[in-house]
Amino acid sequence: MRKSLKKWIVPLAAPLVLGLLISAARADDAYYMMIFAYQGKANLPRLAHSFATFVKVPQKDSGEPDTARLESHTISWLPATLTVRPLRLRPETGKNLDLPETLKLAVSQDADVTAWGPYRIRKELYDRAVAQIDRLKGGQIAYKAIDGIRWPGMATNCFHAISDVLDGPLLDTGTAYGNPASEMVRDHLSRWIIDPKTNHRFLITSLGLDKHTIAYPEIDKAAVR
Repeated sequence: MRKSLKKWIVPLAAPLVLGLLISAARADDAYYMMIFAYQGKANLPRLAHSFATFVKVPQKDSGEPDTARLESHTISWLPATLTVRPLRLRPETGKNLDLPETLKLAVSQDADVTAWGPYRIRKELYDRAVAQIDRLKGGQIAYKAIDGIRWPGMATNCFHAISDVLDGPLLDTGTAYGNPASEMVRDHLSRWIIDPKTNHRFLITSLGLDKHTIAYPEIDKAAVR
């Protein structure tokens, strides 16, 4: 009897296992990143901000992105008051905003928004970004507009909150802020980008960004997908 069952179970199980493996292969998640900046009409540090959104997009069996099930996480580190004071001497309580909140803040300040990407990235960078957001929300890190080397692991500004998802020395942006600082962050993370010359434009609509006035300096010159 046991031999008889084994005779039937093995042939039946093999296609089932193979089918599950194929389904898992087709259902791989893809990961993306967008880097943003906004700058006020008066180009001042207190009116500038860098932020980034990291996205996980499940894949359908057909291989197409399943945007209805995407997950997005944004690093947008600001003082809890939402008032940036570059000359403040001491760190202050910070607040991490999501993407809609950040864009709403940009509109309230009549700021110009610029975005780089969307780039496809390695899963590890996405995971590091999500872990960083947990740290920011957990109150382990304070906000300081000019953080420098005096506050490592204790206080950070908006662009270092993004760049510090990677281990290593603090990203040196000099006196840059706004667009130039965000481009430096993008370059700092570039080794984790898959095919940096390709912008995955479908995410602009999926994230609702086409409802906002945003400049995409790379879109016209990149291979658009």
